[in-house]
Amino acid sequence: MSSLNLKITSQMLTNLYALALNHDSGTGKHALRTQHYTKVLALRLRDMGHYRDQLMDQDIDLIFEAAVFHDIGKSGITSEIFQKAGLLTMAEAIIMKTHTNLGEAILIASKEKLSTQTELINKAIEMAVAHHECWDGSGYPHGLKGKAIPLAARILTIVDTYDALVNSRTYKKQWTHEEAVLEINLHAGICFEPIITEAFNLEEGHFKALAQSYRD
Repeated sequence: MSSLNLKITSQMLTNLYALALNHDSGTGKHALRTQHYTKVLALRLRDMGHYRDQLMDQDIDLIFEAAVFHDIGKSGITSEIFQKAGLLTMAEAIIMKTHTNLGEAILIASKEKLSTQTELINKAIEMAVAHHECWDGSGYPHGLKGKAIPLAARILTIVDTYDALVNSRTYKKQWTHEEAVLEINLHAGICFEPIITEAFNLEEGHFKALAQSYRD
């Protein structure tokens, strides 16, 4: 590959990274925490003997790198909705949910212009579009169910939920770690894969430490 193509690829990834952090929930540390949580959870799943063929070292590294882009679609949501204090109206909530499809579209368009890093972008695409799918099929945007949801997205779903709960948002107060753990367990088998919930329970102390280390 020419040095020019390498430079273009590097610049595009830098721009995508900046776009993702600019629309992060908080100061950019949500994305950082998300990366570390996903790695912790993926390693625990593998240590438990689950999905070893999908969670080799290179797979986990790819999930870690791709996690930062999961909310990039929020760049297409107006600030009036994205930064609204208080609960969204039904119409606003429908618009907010489109961030999964928007993220997919942004990343697909970017991949078409990149000559390398396609594995990273492919992983980012599946995590961006599917991280609000639910284990029982009640999620969005496609109502995927069970293992039809990509593994990386199933991991990210529980991670993203935990981080949203234990940090304050414009529409909610910060929950305690214990409240967040209880809430996640109440939704095992509904929003979250039971095996991944089990892995989370084994690592919840690690999650708490990471949340405190990378506080906004």
